[in-house]
Amino acid sequence: MQKLRKTFQKQSPGRSRRMYGLRERNMVAAYKESDRRSKIKGTDKGLEFLRILELRLDNVIYLAGLAPSRAAARQFVTHGHVKVNGKKTNIPSLEVKEGDSIELKTAKLAPSEKLFATPAWIETKGESCKVASLPIRDDIDEGIKENLIIEFYSR
Repeated sequence: MQKLRKTFQKQSPGRSRRMYGLRERNMVAAYKESDRRSKIKGTDKGLEFLRILELRLDNVIYLAGLAPSRAAARQFVTHGHVKVNGKKTNIPSLEVKEGDSIELKTAKLAPSEKLFATPAWIETKGESCKVASLPIRDDIDEGIKENLIIEFYSR
Protein backbone atom coordinates (compact mmCIF):
# COMPACT_ATOMS: atom_id res chain seq x y z
CA MET A 1 0.00 0.00 0.00
CA GLN A 2 2.78 2.42 0.89
CA LYS A 3 4.59 1.78 -2.41
CA LEU A 4 1.40 2.43 -4.38
CA ARG A 5 0.84 5.69 -2.50
CA LYS A 6 4.38 6.95 -3.25
CA THR A 7 3.97 6.07 -6.93
CA PHE A 8 0.75 8.06 -7.15
CA GLN A 9 2.30 11.04 -5.37
CA LYS A 10 5.12 11.24 -7.91
CA GLN A 11 2.68 11.31 -10.81
CA SER A 12 -0.32 13.16 -9.42
CA PRO A 13 -1.92 16.15 -11.14
CA GLY A 14 -1.12 18.19 -8.02
CA ARG A 15 2.61 17.74 -8.57
CA SER A 16 2.45 19.03 -12.13
CA ARG A 17 0.16 21.87 -11.00
CA ARG A 18 2.74 22.97 -8.44
CA MET A 19 5.60 22.54 -10.89
CA TYR A 20 3.99 24.84 -13.47
CA GLY A 21 2.50 27.16 -10.80
CA LEU A 22 -1.10 26.74 -11.93
CA ARG A 23 -4.40 26.51 -10.13
CA GLU A 24 -6.98 23.78 -10.58
CA ARG A 25 -9.14 25.91 -12.86
CA ASN A 26 -6.17 26.48 -15.20
CA MET A 27 -5.41 22.75 -15.33
CA VAL A 28 -9.02 21.93 -16.17
CA ALA A 29 -9.00 24.58 -18.89
CA ALA A 30 -5.76 23.14 -20.30
CA TYR A 31 -7.30 19.66 -20.28
CA LYS A 32 -10.42 20.85 -22.12
CA GLU A 33 -8.33 22.69 -24.71
CA SER A 34 -6.10 19.65 -25.22
CA ASP A 35 -9.20 17.49 -25.66
CA ARG A 36 -10.56 19.90 -28.27
CA ARG A 37 -7.25 20.12 -30.14
CA SER A 38 -6.70 16.36 -30.15
CA LYS A 39 -10.11 15.81 -31.73
CA ILE A 40 -9.46 18.43 -34.41
CA LYS A 41 -5.89 17.42 -35.25
CA GLY A 42 -6.23 13.71 -34.55
CA THR A 43 -3.24 13.74 -32.19
CA ASP A 44 -2.58 12.38 -28.72
CA LYS A 45 -4.49 14.20 -25.98
CA GLY A 46 -1.62 13.82 -23.50
CA LEU A 47 0.93 15.35 -25.87
CA GLU A 48 -1.39 18.29 -26.60
CA PHE A 49 -1.87 18.80 -22.85
CA LEU A 50 1.87 18.89 -22.23
CA ARG A 51 2.43 21.24 -25.18
CA ILE A 52 -0.13 23.67 -23.77
CA LEU A 53 1.73 23.69 -20.45
CA GLU A 54 5.20 23.89 -22.01
CA LEU A 55 4.36 26.71 -24.43
CA ARG A 56 3.12 29.10 -21.75
CA LEU A 57 5.15 32.31 -21.88
CA ASP A 58 6.37 32.08 -18.28
CA ASN A 59 7.53 28.50 -18.79
CA VAL A 60 9.38 29.27 -22.03
CA ILE A 61 11.23 32.14 -20.32
CA TYR A 62 12.26 29.81 -17.51
CA LEU A 63 13.35 27.00 -19.85
CA ALA A 64 15.36 29.44 -21.98
CA GLY A 65 17.33 30.39 -18.87
CA LEU A 66 16.13 34.00 -18.84
CA ALA A 67 14.70 33.58 -15.32
CA PRO A 68 15.95 31.61 -12.29
CA SER A 69 12.54 30.00 -11.63
CA ARG A 70 9.05 29.72 -13.10
CA ALA A 71 7.73 32.04 -10.40
CA ALA A 72 10.37 34.65 -11.28
CA ALA A 73 9.53 34.28 -14.97
CA ARG A 74 5.86 34.83 -14.16
CA GLN A 75 6.78 37.96 -12.20
CA PHE A 76 8.95 39.29 -15.05
CA VAL A 77 5.97 38.98 -17.37
CA THR A 78 3.38 40.51 -15.02
CA HIS A 79 5.66 43.47 -14.31
CA GLY A 80 6.02 44.17 -18.03
CA HIS A 81 9.70 43.26 -18.50
CA VAL A 82 9.04 40.92 -21.44
CA LYS A 83 8.40 41.57 -25.12
CA VAL A 84 6.92 38.98 -27.47
CA ASN A 85 7.56 39.70 -31.15
CA GLY A 86 8.51 43.27 -30.21
CA LYS A 87 5.31 43.98 -28.24
CA LYS A 88 5.19 44.36 -24.48
CA THR A 89 2.96 41.81 -22.78
CA ASN A 90 1.94 41.13 -19.19
CA ILE A 91 0.09 37.83 -19.58
CA PRO A 92 2.11 34.87 -18.23
CA SER A 93 -0.36 32.31 -19.60
CA LEU A 94 0.06 33.56 -23.17
CA GLU A 95 0.68 30.57 -25.41
CA VAL A 96 3.66 31.26 -27.63
CA LYS A 97 3.69 29.87 -31.14
CA GLU A 98 6.43 28.42 -33.29
CA GLY A 99 8.62 31.26 -34.56
CA ASP A 100 7.77 33.73 -31.78
CA SER A 101 10.69 35.71 -30.39
CA ILE A 102 10.83 36.64 -26.70
CA GLU A 103 13.16 39.17 -25.13
CA LEU A 104 13.75 40.71 -21.72
CA LYS A 105 13.52 44.49 -21.73
CA THR A 106 15.97 44.79 -18.85
CA ALA A 107 19.12 42.71 -19.37
CA LYS A 108 20.12 42.75 -15.69
CA LEU A 109 17.13 40.55 -14.82
CA ALA A 110 18.60 37.52 -16.59
CA PRO A 111 20.62 35.17 -14.36
CA SER A 112 24.39 35.25 -14.87
CA GLU A 113 24.71 31.49 -15.33
CA LYS A 114 22.38 28.80 -16.63
CA LEU A 115 21.35 26.09 -14.21
CA PHE A 116 20.44 23.54 -16.88
CA ALA A 117 20.63 23.02 -20.63
CA THR A 118 18.12 24.79 -22.84
CA PRO A 119 15.75 22.40 -24.67
CA ALA A 120 16.38 21.83 -28.37
CA TRP A 121 13.11 23.50 -29.40
CA ILE A 122 14.20 26.87 -27.95
CA GLU A 123 16.98 28.96 -29.51
CA THR A 124 18.62 31.31 -26.99
CA LYS A 125 20.77 34.32 -27.84
CA GLY A 126 21.76 36.71 -25.04
CA GLU A 127 18.65 38.09 -23.31
CA SER A 128 16.30 36.82 -26.01
CA CYS A 129 15.03 33.49 -27.24
CA LYS A 130 12.97 32.10 -30.08
CA VAL A 131 10.63 29.11 -30.23
CA ALA A 132 12.25 27.21 -33.09
CA SER A 133 9.78 24.32 -33.18
CA LEU A 134 7.01 22.73 -31.18
CA PRO A 135 8.20 20.48 -28.36
CA ILE A 136 7.94 16.72 -28.80
CA ARG A 137 7.34 14.26 -25.98
CA ASP A 138 11.04 13.49 -25.48
CA ASP A 139 11.82 17.19 -24.96
CA ILE A 140 9.19 17.56 -22.25
CA ASP A 141 10.26 14.74 -19.95
CA GLU A 142 9.92 16.16 -16.46
CA GLY A 143 8.84 12.86 -14.95
CA ILE A 144 5.22 13.64 -15.73
CA LYS A 145 2.86 10.79 -16.55
CA GLU A 146 0.40 12.69 -18.72
CA ASN A 147 -1.84 9.66 -19.17
CA LEU A 148 -2.60 9.66 -15.42
CA ILE A 149 -3.37 13.38 -15.50
CA ILE A 150 -5.65 12.98 -18.52
CA GLU A 151 -7.38 10.08 -16.78
CA PHE A 152 -7.84 12.19 -13.65
CA TYR A 153 -9.43 15.14 -15.46
CA SER A 154 -11.57 13.04 -17.82
CA ARG A 155 -13.92 12.11 -14.99
